[in-house]
Amino acid sequence: MIGSANADKAKRKQELSALHKRIHKLEFTITKLYEDRVAEVLSEDTFKSLIQKNEAERQECEKRLALLESSEQNATAKLGDIEKWVCLINEKATFKDVDRDLIDALIERIEVGESRKIDGVKVQDIRIYFKFVGEIEQG
Repeated sequence: MIGSANADKAKRKQELSALHKRIHKLEFTITKLYEDRVAEVLSEDTFKSLIQKNEAERQECEKRLALLESSEQNATAKLGDIEKWVCLINEKATFKDVDRDLIDALIERIEVGESRKIDGVKVQDIRIYFKFVGEIEQG
């Protein structure tokens, strides 16, 4: 779980770097286009077309950058929560009996579903949501 989070973080960091570079290049290009227009190297129509294209791409890059930065913050918070949970488990790992303090320290909530019979056997869904990491799926 932590390994995949680190791999995702590396991908996000690489994409963030690429987006920053692209935005910088687009801003440079836009500045150059203004200079070319002022120097009358470009026609008004060509200038407008190129500016719109570059500005639209810059805005898309800015949106993607904001999304990635938000994702990075969420991933960092989640990784911190997982580390807190692991520390808590290590702290409580010497327990011999399950007591109220252990349950309070590790479990956020328990959801108990409706009981029903399947093939004559009583079945009931129980979901345990752990603090810091949420529900851990059972395979």
